[in-house]
Amino acid sequence: YDTANFYKDLFAHDMRNILQIIGASVDLILNYSNISENLKDVKNISTLIKRQIERGSKLVSNVQILSKLKEREISTKLKDIIEILKNSINFIKKAYNEKVIRTKLESNKEKVLVRVNELLQDAFENILINAIKYNAQPKVEIIISTSKEQLDTKPFVKLEFIISI
Repeated sequence: YDTANFYKDLFAHDMRNILQIIGASVDLILNYSNISENLKDVKNISTLIKRQIERGSKLVSNVQILSKLKEREISTKLKDIIEILKNSINFIKKAYNEKVIRTKLESNKEKVLVRVNELLQDAFENILINAIKYNAQPKVEIIISTSKEQLDTKPFVKLEFIISI
């Protein structure tokens, strides 16, 4: 247990340092891009690096959160799943602004309150990122459908992610 925690903390610390260096390098590239003949290429590469930094930072956070699951229970809160989905959709549209992404959120309610933890938005974003990253179509269409279901007298929310391929 102590060894696992040591490696987790070491990973988080070292990963953050690496990401800070990459971030500083990107800033330098952007500053010098004004004198480059390949300005568009430099900016595209810089944008790609920045996106990877954000993903790396999110990875560090997720590792820390997942380790907390082993140590203790992560608290849950009552939140609107529709709002979380909309935030995730906005995030991926900004992150992949070079792609044509059409999304449709189908729900018979404007607000669907569920008890969730802080990992849910990350899970939604990972599903949407994979739908874009592994889709060869020039236009990515994603339909997200929500519905309520009963299972052993307990209410559940069913989510379906339908991706055009």
